[in-house]
Amino acid sequence: MPLAVLTKISYSQLSFKTILIICISTSAGIELIQLMIPGRVSDPIDVITNGLGALIALMGIWKLTMKPTTHEDCVTLTLPTHNSKGPS
Repeated sequence: MPLAVLTKISYSQLSFKTILIICISTSAGIELIQLMIPGRVSDPIDVITNGLGALIALMGIWKLTMKPTTHEDCVTLTLPTHNSKGPS
């Protein structure tokens, strides 16, 4: 979660999808490194929970930064009226 927030703050031009991929890749890399360290345990569930944490953080950022819509922003669709006299 903190990695997602810090990455979005530092690199605001990156898309949410790219940041999510970075977060999941980082988590998977850390778990792979833990396989090589004696006394450490690697668990794939950690990658899943870290990925979900990043997703929740990004959804929160999106919700907090999305522009509120106003009535003026809405598109009005006008349909043609039906002429009951028929073609002339």
